[in-house]
Amino acid sequence: MLLVGCSGRVALSEGDRTYVGRLSGTDALVAVTVNQGHVRAYSCGGASTLATRTQWFRGDLSANRGTFTAGTLTLDLELAADRVVGFIEASGTKEPIDLRLAGPRGGLWSAPASHCATGLIALDDGTTQGAYCVDANVRAQVVPVRPLMEGDDAVEVLVGGDGPRATLLRVRATTP
Repeated sequence: MLLVGCSGRVALSEGDRTYVGRLSGTDALVAVTVNQGHVRAYSCGGASTLATRTQWFRGDLSANRGTFTAGTLTLDLELAADRVVGFIEASGTKEPIDLRLAGPRGGLWSAPASHCATGLIALDDGTTQGAYCVDANVRAQVVPVRPLMEGDDAVEVLVGGDGPRATLLRVRATTP
């Protein structure tokens, strides 16, 4: 068993709001969690973009806007009450995002690791996508052990679909 996080319930503060959706023109999903201007965001590539569109972002908004760079990707976003719009730029190409406020089954979960963090994004339609990483160059998709339920604060995933298990916790914007 691979332990990359601890299990248990993590209560979201009242101000945490998570927005989820697809990265236009790719097989990647994107999630942004915001609380009092603090942002934690995750872009998770699918089968064809795992190495090129998987990245964590962190920072603060100014007047509901922010630009965050991590690795080779730049996330530019604008926050509204019920959505986040903007783009992710990769290799000079801007790919639009239009994220909606996550419902009870949608969200963002993570488990920090020494070089990068494992993450999972869930859309409200039940679609999930996540990645485990050993370092910036070695990644594998993760899949939940069971379907996500409303209120899941901790999610157990299989690395690579049939590899070791890891426990991910719901992301809070103010969590280091």
